Amino acid sequence: MTTHTETRRTSLTELPSGNRWATLKDGLQRARLLVSDRVGIVSRVFEKVHDIDDSYCYAIGSETADGEHLIGSSNNKFNGGGAISEVGTYLAAVGGD
Repeated sequence: MTTHTETRRTSLTELPSGNRWATLKDGLQRARLLVSDRVGIVSRVFEKVHDIDDSYCYAIGSETADGEHLIGSSNNKFNGGGAISEVGTYLAAVGGD
């Protein structure tokens, strides 16, 4: 008798919320699939330090994996996002890569 383990995969065409448009939660679930220091397109996400004269909001930076291996050419190494929402800032930093 053969047994198999059911695995739950994230569908790339259906949103977990069931909505037509992605919510921040949907975006966060998908963005986290891209971030990994070992195999991710985005290898690192980090909080950025504020200067004294900066407006107060969240600031998050991200570092991309080497584009030579992924797309065959060089790519932008560092990106970032800034917003009043921490989740929105994270998505801007990861999505900008």
